[in-house]
Amino acid sequence: PKEHSHKKAAEDSPAQSQQLRSNTRSIVQTVKELEVDAVIIADYYRNLSEPAWVTDSTDKLAAIWVCGEHPFQTMAKQELGFVRVKIKGVFLYSCYIPPRTDDEFGATLGRIVTDAKERSPVAIAGDFNAWAVEWGSNETNWRGQSLLEAFAVLDIQLLNHGELPTFIQGECTSMIDLTFTSVSLAKGNCNWEVSDIITLSDHRAITWETAGQLRQ
Repeated sequence: PKEHSHKKAAEDSPAQSQQLRSNTRSIVQTVKELEVDAVIIADYYRNLSEPAWVTDSTDKLAAIWVCGEHPFQTMAKQELGFVRVKIKGVFLYSCYIPPRTDDEFGATLGRIVTDAKERSPVAIAGDFNAWAVEWGSNETNWRGQSLLEAFAVLDIQLLNHGELPTFIQGECTSMIDLTFTSVSLAKGNCNWEVSDIITLSDHRAITWETAGQLRQ
């Protein structure tokens, strides 16, 4: 299979708008099937009319939907490219750095690291459009190396494992959807897996748990 760096159009076409509506319905159906506590969403999506749905500062790159029984414990932190909430004692981060924003990549990573260094335990997940052999890519590009170096200062562990791609578009595949958690949350079996549930998106659904506290 070919690894693929994908780009998105700047504006929605009618076909894209229809796809967004379908993807949103798919997210809701997936949540019902998996009975998760929270949903971390990166890349294109459409806002849900839910009180526990928060987005990054652009209102279109990253989102978190707290859909279980546990409410937010703190106000959401909304920055360019990521959003952070706290539920059940865990700080959750949803991140998205588009492939077309190479000049902003380092700055966005810096903001994530600066915020996460002050908090524990954390779970950081999203689509960074970065390749590294550490999470199954055929090679490490400069984005992957930059991410590894930036996150090295955090007490976190990569949960990704296996050879299943997280992004599939025709014959092109890649492993760009990543999950990191504090070492304390990664103890035991986190049950991280790429789900076979149909999402109507190029990205596969990924499920995991945090040491028995949360299910995402």
